[in-house]
Amino acid sequence: MLLFDENRYEIGGYVIDRIRNPGLTSIIKGYVSFNKNAAQFLQNSGWFLNNNEQSNIVDDNGNFNVVIDLSTIFGFCEDYRKIILNMRQELVLIRSNSDTNAIINSTENESVKVVLNKILWKMPHISVSDVERLKLVGYVARNVELEAAFRGWELHEYPLLQETQRHTWNIKTATQLEKPRFVIVGFHTDRKNKSNRNFSHFDHCNLINMKLYLNSEMFPYDNLNINFENNQIATLYDMYAKFQRSYYEKENEPIFTPSPPPLNCNLYN
Repeated sequence: MLLFDENRYEIGGYVIDRIRNPGLTSIIKGYVSFNKNAAQFLQNSGWFLNNNEQSNIVDDNGNFNVVIDLSTIFGFCEDYRKIILNMRQELVLIRSNSDTNAIINSTENESVKVVLNKILWKMPHISVSDVERLKLVGYVARNVELEAAFRGWELHEYPLLQETQRHTWNIKTATQLEKPRFVIVGFHTDRKNKSNRNFSHFDHCNLINMKLYLNSEMFPYDNLNINFENNQIATLYDMYAKFQRSYYEKENEPIFTPSPPPLNCNLYN
């Protein structure tokens, strides 16, 4: 999804879910949401942890073919499990001005362009019994409003950090209907629009502590006491590993191990 600047899912002409910079958003979401089995399956979607495996999806002529589940991008497609009846659905994909972030090669300033010959959107169709069909027709006839609650993913970027030891970043939340539940922070150092740098990797920037303030509440209450040089990242990893139980209400199966991951699949480096 690094080929796109924005993705939107619309129903009946209304924007239901919107993802800005879907490539970076889905990368971060995947690191905290997927386990190793899911990562292997998602290679068919062009999602790889190891640089050496990425060549398997592209042939010698540069051709590729992938299947991307919208649940890996939109929170609505991940959470909503009901039937949508008699409503026009639209998927809006806005291409990025540059395809450099989607390419990895040895040349830094090489101009690259990815050509998409065809995009297909496959939508599952549900067949119901006559009894259920009558119920659905009744809902349509009465024009009943149905709730479509879901959890969305929103990306905020700070383009340039100051060269100081402390930094404060103020972010305004949305309306009262949308309240933040989880905050995931990542750092990039000289990776954007550099084809010789893996855009899907992140840099720890020698982080030693981080605090999140929601109104008057502080998270976490204690200092993290992180030291990447001495491999003191246990507290940070514990927070990362417990995300799946908090968000998905399932057993924690983090995709990364507590030991420092190798450079070609590095969440911390």
